[in-house]
Parts: sequence; C-alpha cells; structure tokens
Amino acid sequence: MRKDRFYVKDIEKKIIDDPSLIHKIRNVLRKRKGEPIFLFDGKGCEYKALISKFRSQRIELERIELVKKLTPIFRLSLGFSLLKSKRSDFIFQKATELGVSEFIPLVYENAVVRKLASAKLEHFKRIIVESASQSGRLFIPEIRELSEFPELIKKIKFWDIILVALPYSSFSVRDLFKANLLDKGKNILLLVGPEGGFSSQELEELRAIDSVYFVNLSIFTLRAETASIFLVGLVSSLLNRDED
Repeated sequence: MRKDRFYVKDIEKKIIDDPSLIHKIRNVLRKRKGEPIFLFDGKGCEYKALISKFRSQRIELERIELVKKLTPIFRLSLGFSLLKSKRSDFIFQKATELGVSEFIPLVYENAVVRKLASAKLEHFKRIIVESASQSGRLFIPEIRELSEFPELIKKIKFWDIILVALPYSSFSVRDLFKANLLDKGKNILLLVGPEGGFSSQELEELRAIDSVYFVNLSIFTLRAETASIFLVGLVSSLLNRDED
C-alpha cells in the first residue's frame, strides 16, 4: 500500500501551508477531509495526522500522532566538488537516498565550478527534500556553505575518520571495515576530488593527517559523481546504519 509522506518543518502548527504540498495533496492525490497522511520533520520523527479542513492557502490537521522516532548512529558527511549541468543534482539526489547526513561543497584547486548562487542552493535543497520524502528517510541532510579546501583542513579534527577516494590506492573501503577502522568514531567524512583530481598540494596536506585513509573504489576510472554516490552507498551499507 502506498504511503504518502510529506516534509513539514514545524509539526506543532498543525497546518500545511506550502503551496506545492497543498496542490499535491488536494489536486494530485485527491485527499479528502478525514483521510490520514504521514508527515516527517526532517529531524528523525514521523507522524500520522488526519486532514481536518482545506483552506485556500493551507490544510489544517488534527489527531497528530508520533509513529516513529529514530536517532542516527553515525554522521556521514560528503565533501565534493560541484559539477556542471545536472551532475550535481544527481549527487544530491542519490546521496540523500543512500543516507548521507550533510553535504559539504568544496572548491578544490582543480575545481571547475567555483560559485554557488542562492537560487542554485535552493534548487539543491528542494532535490534533497524530495529525495528524503520519496526514499522514506526521516532526516533531511544539511548543505554547508561552499568552502575552499584549506578551510576544510582547518576543521578536519571534527571528524573521527576521513576516507578519501583515490584511484590506485592499495586499500579499499572493505579492507578498512574488516580491520575495524570504521569503528574509530561516529563522525565520518568522505572526500571526493574534482573532475581534474586532487592537486599534489592537497594530497600532501591530507597525507599529513593521521585520521585520513585513501581508498580505491574501482579498477575503472570513475566520474566524480559516480565516485561520490558509490562511496556514500558503500560506507553506509557496510556500517549497516539503522538511521531511517
């Protein structure tokens, strides 16, 4: 049976006032007064509510009941370079479905895209909400501000372990998992380089950090968006995260 779920930031208001959601509930799904719908707050809680009234600019709700509450076991951050065309859309969509906790857009030395307009940021946020709603997640991943790579290095101690996707590395993610290295902490950063690859300076800075491990994802050359999605999915699967 289909389960219609909608992201509502403030459940306590007992209303839905997002025009796009109102249109979908009333005109697309043709929900009626007294019918149940499911809501999630993006912070780990899912609710069941009944439609009380349809107004011109809002839907009023009643009998809101908490049906599920989860706490994340791990925090999975993805640091990556924004890409041209719709390839960045693909990363935000699929990495959300696979369980990433936050996105960290980075400007590497060899990055092609070096700016993030506010309109584009809102576009990415909409993709994330849609992906979380569709996939059954209860958490909405955050998008951090676009940062230069050196800024990330200054904050690197926040993460317990950092996995860097690097072709020809002698280690795989599975090797690290078997050696229990992924058990070192709950805050994990996954780094994927730009289309032009990491610079020698960036690699030198990463190699100087004890909590950094370079991992080889494939015997083939992967595009940046493929590497990002594959790394998130692989680590999330190996950790068997019971987040949502």
